[in-house]
Amino acid sequence: MIGRLEGKIVDMEGTFAVIDVNGVGYEVEVPLGTFDEYSVGDDCTLHTHQVIQQDVQALYAFPNKPMREFFRVLIKISGIGPKSAVSMLGVLSVGELVRCVSQRDASALMKVKGVGKRTAERIVVDLSDRVERLPYALAQSQVSSTSLQSDAETALVQLGFGRSLARQAIDSAWYDGIELEELIRSSLQRLSR
Repeated sequence: MIGRLEGKIVDMEGTFAVIDVNGVGYEVEVPLGTFDEYSVGDDCTLHTHQVIQQDVQALYAFPNKPMREFFRVLIKISGIGPKSAVSMLGVLSVGELVRCVSQRDASALMKVKGVGKRTAERIVVDLSDRVERLPYALAQSQVSSTSLQSDAETALVQLGFGRSLARQAIDSAWYDGIELEELIRSSLQRLSR
Protein backbone atom coordinates (compact mmCIF):
# COMPACT_ATOMS: atom_id res chain seq x y z
CA MET A 1 0.00 0.00 0.00
CA ILE A 2 1.36 3.44 -0.94
CA GLY A 3 0.66 5.89 1.91
CA ARG A 4 2.72 8.96 1.01
CA LEU A 5 4.50 10.48 -1.96
CA GLU A 6 7.18 13.13 -1.84
CA GLY A 7 8.46 14.32 -5.16
CA LYS A 8 8.23 16.71 -8.10
CA ILE A 9 5.13 17.49 -10.14
CA VAL A 10 5.94 16.53 -13.74
CA ASP A 11 2.45 16.81 -15.23
CA MET A 12 -0.94 18.02 -14.05
CA GLU A 13 -4.32 18.53 -15.61
CA GLY A 14 -7.54 19.13 -13.69
CA THR A 15 -7.77 16.54 -10.93
CA PHE A 16 -4.91 14.36 -12.21
CA ALA A 17 -1.18 14.78 -11.74
CA VAL A 18 2.00 12.78 -12.20
CA ILE A 19 4.46 12.97 -9.32
CA ASP A 20 8.05 11.93 -9.97
CA VAL A 21 9.49 10.13 -6.95
CA ASN A 22 13.11 9.16 -7.61
CA GLY A 23 12.50 8.50 -11.28
CA VAL A 24 9.13 6.74 -10.92
CA GLY A 25 6.07 8.69 -12.09
CA TYR A 26 2.98 8.09 -9.95
CA GLU A 27 -0.32 9.16 -11.52
CA VAL A 28 -2.63 10.43 -8.79
CA GLU A 29 -6.13 11.79 -8.63
CA VAL A 30 -6.56 14.75 -6.28
CA PRO A 31 -9.48 16.91 -5.10
CA LEU A 32 -10.16 19.84 -7.42
CA GLY A 33 -8.05 22.86 -6.48
CA THR A 34 -5.27 20.89 -4.77
CA PHE A 35 -2.65 22.14 -7.23
CA ASP A 36 -4.06 25.64 -7.83
CA GLU A 37 -0.96 27.25 -6.42
CA TYR A 38 1.56 24.80 -7.89
CA SER A 39 3.32 24.57 -11.24
CA VAL A 40 4.99 21.73 -13.10
CA GLY A 41 8.43 21.29 -11.53
CA ASP A 42 7.34 22.17 -7.98
CA ASP A 43 8.04 19.80 -5.10
CA CYS A 44 5.09 18.43 -3.15
CA THR A 45 4.20 15.96 -0.41
CA LEU A 46 0.93 14.05 -0.69
CA HIS A 47 -0.83 11.59 1.59
CA THR A 48 -2.28 8.80 -0.51
CA HIS A 49 -4.92 6.09 -0.53
CA GLN A 50 -4.51 3.23 -2.98
CA VAL A 51 -7.56 1.47 -4.41
CA ILE A 52 -7.07 -1.92 -6.01
CA GLN A 53 -10.15 -3.50 -7.54
CA GLN A 54 -10.66 -6.29 -10.02
CA ASP A 55 -10.06 -4.15 -13.12
CA VAL A 56 -8.80 -0.85 -11.68
CA GLN A 57 -5.84 0.42 -9.70
CA ALA A 58 -6.00 4.04 -8.61
CA LEU A 59 -4.01 6.29 -6.31
CA TYR A 60 -5.88 9.15 -4.63
CA ALA A 61 -3.72 11.87 -3.11
CA PHE A 62 -4.37 14.61 -0.56
CA PRO A 63 -2.33 17.56 0.72
CA ASN A 64 -2.86 16.64 4.39
CA LYS A 65 -3.74 13.65 6.58
CA PRO A 66 -7.12 14.94 7.83
CA MET A 67 -8.36 15.17 4.25
CA ARG A 68 -7.17 11.63 3.50
CA GLU A 69 -8.78 10.30 6.69
CA PHE A 70 -12.09 11.95 5.85
CA PHE A 71 -11.87 10.45 2.35
CA ARG A 72 -11.50 7.04 3.98
CA VAL A 73 -14.54 7.67 6.15
CA LEU A 74 -16.60 8.79 3.13
CA ILE A 75 -15.83 5.75 0.98
CA LYS A 76 -17.14 3.44 3.71
CA ILE A 77 -20.62 4.90 3.20
CA SER A 78 -22.83 2.78 0.97
CA GLY A 79 -23.10 4.37 -2.46
CA ILE A 80 -20.08 6.68 -2.07
CA GLY A 81 -17.16 5.62 -4.21
CA PRO A 82 -13.66 7.10 -4.34
CA LYS A 83 -14.50 9.44 -7.25
CA SER A 84 -17.51 10.89 -5.38
CA ALA A 85 -15.48 11.28 -2.19
CA VAL A 86 -12.64 13.08 -4.02
CA SER A 87 -15.19 15.29 -5.73
CA MET A 88 -16.74 16.20 -2.36
CA LEU A 89 -13.35 17.12 -0.90
CA GLY A 90 -12.70 19.36 -3.90
CA VAL A 91 -15.87 21.36 -3.25
CA LEU A 92 -16.07 21.34 0.56
CA SER A 93 -13.23 21.44 3.08
CA VAL A 94 -13.01 18.85 5.85
CA GLY A 95 -14.24 21.50 8.28
CA GLU A 96 -17.26 22.28 6.10
CA LEU A 97 -18.09 18.58 5.76
CA VAL A 98 -17.93 18.05 9.53
CA ARG A 99 -20.12 21.14 10.02
CA CYS A 100 -22.67 19.82 7.49
CA VAL A 101 -22.87 16.53 9.36
CA SER A 102 -22.99 18.03 12.86
CA GLN A 103 -25.71 20.51 11.81
CA ARG A 104 -27.50 17.90 9.67
CA ASP A 105 -27.22 20.22 6.64
CA ALA A 106 -27.72 17.85 3.71
CA SER A 107 -28.46 20.73 1.31
CA ALA A 108 -24.84 21.95 1.47
CA LEU A 109 -23.65 18.50 0.40
CA MET A 110 -25.89 18.69 -2.66
CA LYS A 111 -23.56 21.37 -4.10
CA VAL A 112 -21.27 18.50 -5.08
CA LYS A 113 -21.85 17.20 -8.61
CA GLY A 114 -23.45 13.77 -8.50
CA VAL A 115 -24.66 14.07 -4.90
CA GLY A 116 -28.42 14.17 -4.82
CA LYS A 117 -30.82 14.56 -1.93
CA ARG A 118 -30.84 10.87 -0.97
CA THR A 119 -27.06 10.54 -1.03
CA ALA A 120 -26.60 13.76 0.96
CA GLU A 121 -29.08 12.57 3.57
CA ARG A 122 -27.36 9.18 3.76
CA ILE A 123 -24.01 10.89 4.36
CA VAL A 124 -25.48 13.00 7.17
CA VAL A 125 -27.18 10.02 8.81
CA ASP A 126 -24.23 7.64 8.43
CA LEU A 127 -21.68 10.13 9.74
CA SER A 128 -23.76 11.83 12.44
CA ASP A 129 -22.92 9.22 15.08
CA ARG A 130 -19.27 9.11 13.96
CA VAL A 131 -18.41 12.83 14.00
CA GLU A 132 -17.57 12.81 17.69
CA ARG A 133 -15.40 9.70 17.22
CA LEU A 134 -13.42 11.02 14.26
CA PRO A 135 -9.75 11.75 14.96
CA TYR A 136 -9.15 15.13 16.60
CA ALA A 137 -7.87 16.65 13.37
CA LEU A 138 -11.18 15.87 11.67
CA ALA A 139 -13.47 16.86 14.51
CA GLN A 140 -11.95 20.32 14.44
CA SER A 141 -14.92 22.21 13.16
CA GLN A 142 -17.40 22.76 15.88
CA VAL A 143 -20.03 25.31 14.95
CA SER A 144 -18.23 28.16 16.75
CA SER A 145 -15.01 27.51 14.85
CA THR A 146 -16.64 27.69 11.42
CA SER A 147 -16.85 31.50 11.41
CA LEU A 148 -13.23 31.77 12.63
CA GLN A 149 -12.05 29.52 9.81
CA SER A 150 -14.20 31.43 7.33
CA ASP A 151 -12.66 34.74 8.45
CA ALA A 152 -9.15 33.31 8.11
CA GLU A 153 -9.98 31.93 4.65
CA THR A 154 -11.29 35.34 3.54
CA ALA A 155 -8.08 37.00 4.78
CA LEU A 156 -5.87 34.53 2.90
CA VAL A 157 -7.89 34.88 -0.31
CA GLN A 158 -7.54 38.66 -0.05
CA LEU A 159 -3.79 38.15 0.22
CA GLY A 160 -3.90 36.38 -3.15
CA PHE A 161 -4.04 32.69 -2.24
CA GLY A 162 -6.48 30.31 -3.91
CA ARG A 163 -9.56 29.40 -1.86
CA SER A 164 -8.87 25.66 -1.90
CA LEU A 165 -5.23 26.07 -0.89
CA ALA A 166 -6.23 28.53 1.84
CA ARG A 167 -8.78 26.02 3.21
CA GLN A 168 -6.17 23.27 3.28
CA ALA A 169 -3.65 25.44 5.13
CA ILE A 170 -6.32 26.50 7.65
CA ASP A 171 -7.43 22.89 8.22
CA SER A 172 -3.79 21.93 8.79
CA ALA A 173 -3.09 24.84 11.18
CA TRP A 174 -6.31 24.58 13.18
CA TYR A 175 -6.39 23.53 16.83
CA ASP A 176 -9.08 24.05 19.45
CA GLY A 177 -8.83 27.50 21.05
CA ILE A 178 -6.65 29.12 18.36
CA GLU A 179 -7.11 32.88 17.86
CA LEU A 180 -7.78 34.37 14.41
CA GLU A 181 -4.40 36.13 14.14
CA GLU A 182 -2.51 32.96 15.07
CA LEU A 183 -4.59 30.89 12.64
CA ILE A 184 -3.76 33.29 9.80
CA ARG A 185 -0.07 33.41 10.75
CA SER A 186 0.22 29.60 11.00
CA SER A 187 -1.66 29.15 7.72
CA LEU A 188 0.66 31.62 5.98
CA GLN A 189 3.68 29.67 7.26
CA ARG A 190 2.25 26.48 5.76
CA LEU A 191 1.51 28.23 2.47
CA SER A 192 5.07 29.57 2.20
CA ARG A 193 6.70 26.10 2.46
